[in-house]
Amino acid sequence: MIPEKQHRVKTYLDKLAVSPPLSLLLEGGSPQERLAMADYWAMALNCAHTPPCQSCQTCLQIRDRAYRDFVLLDSGQGLKVDSLREVRSKFSQAAHRKYRVVVLDNAHLLNPSCANLLLKSLEEPNKWTKFILLVPLRENLLPTLVSRSFTLTLCRNKLAPGMIDEQMEQEFIDFCRTGRGWLKISSKKNAVTREVAAGLLSRIQKEILQTAKKNTSSLPPLSCADIRTAQKLVDNALYCLDMQVNPAIILDWLGTSMYDLLAD
Repeated sequence: MIPEKQHRVKTYLDKLAVSPPLSLLLEGGSPQERLAMADYWAMALNCAHTPPCQSCQTCLQIRDRAYRDFVLLDSGQGLKVDSLREVRSKFSQAAHRKYRVVVLDNAHLLNPSCANLLLKSLEEPNKWTKFILLVPLRENLLPTLVSRSFTLTLCRNKLAPGMIDEQMEQEFIDFCRTGRGWLKISSKKNAVTREVAAGLLSRIQKEILQTAKKNTSSLPPLSCADIRTAQKLVDNALYCLDMQVNPAIILDWLGTSMYDLLAD
């Protein structure tokens, strides 16, 4: 189900399906929203209707991951180069309907061997296979993959007012800067819920981006390379949160990692 806030991108996908790019890059949104948009893109490319009806056999098979030309690979689950080679061996074969759609979820977590093999696939295109790369932020992906992809940005989740206590928020920011104080909060039972963790991760994302502007962030200035590293740390934390890892452990790890980064 695609939420209302993402309908702008959904409408754009309908138009883009008339002449689809070899590689589509979707950033932003939540992991679930990115996957929902990938499903919709596969439907838009293969359904007999425009926009896709989302109710025919083709659309329902894509939704249920049962469509033979829909390939979902998750780099967050330790994608191996042999698995990608196996899929790549089928690229020369014509799709059974219109297009074969290869979805790379968490593409920013591709290991170098897989990233280079994917890049080679993009350099040897065929008319049947289309790729869609799903990432939280395009900056975390290999630049050569970004340059070969058509990029669309999903609306990012906004933090609801009052979701996090201001003192807790400041304690976590201070922990990232000094390495002190936060653990007395996170060690308390049920003190850090998933909602609190999501709010604090959203705040840290904002602070990282603000470090490029003087006197607008609670964090010290960061170089471009350190900003990319910090963003990757937050992306990994968000992925762990989505995988139901204990939110207190996630924030303890992120705060410690941010302190190590800032202390260098």
